[in-house]
Amino acid sequence: HGHQVQRMGSAAREIYRKLLSQSEAVQKTGLEGLSGLSLAEASSVLAELCNRARAEEGFRTLSLLLKICSARKDLVTDVVTFLTTRPHSQLPVWMPPQLHSAVRGTELVDAARGIISLWANGTNKLLAQAAKTELHRIDEGEGSK
Repeated sequence: HGHQVQRMGSAAREIYRKLLSQSEAVQKTGLEGLSGLSLAEASSVLAELCNRARAEEGFRTLSLLLKICSARKDLVTDVVTFLTTRPHSQLPVWMPPQLHSAVRGTELVDAARGIISLWANGTNKLLAQAAKTELHRIDEGEGSK
């Protein structure tokens, strides 16, 4: 997976490095810098983060993917696609509300709703409960428009 990082342009590599920083402040500048990248460069950063999230034990990179959704709405579809490939057992209970929050106000709420309803019917009971709660919120919110 390291070879993908090599193929990134230097600007994308720099953003990737910042996004992985333990420092919130450095990570924030990485997220801000993401908007200055071309879609191709930003996608290469996202692809590398998805690879990292696949291999990781915890949820740090998953959390970062949702922050990226907020920073680059044009990457939300890629993140949602990635999330649909994750086993429900490997998703944290905070994922449904965080995903909804990341797509709120975009045309991607339906796509997010689709994956959240898959989680609501899944075998991970805690995730399913959180997903059901979030579906209710999404539906309530849609009704008020």
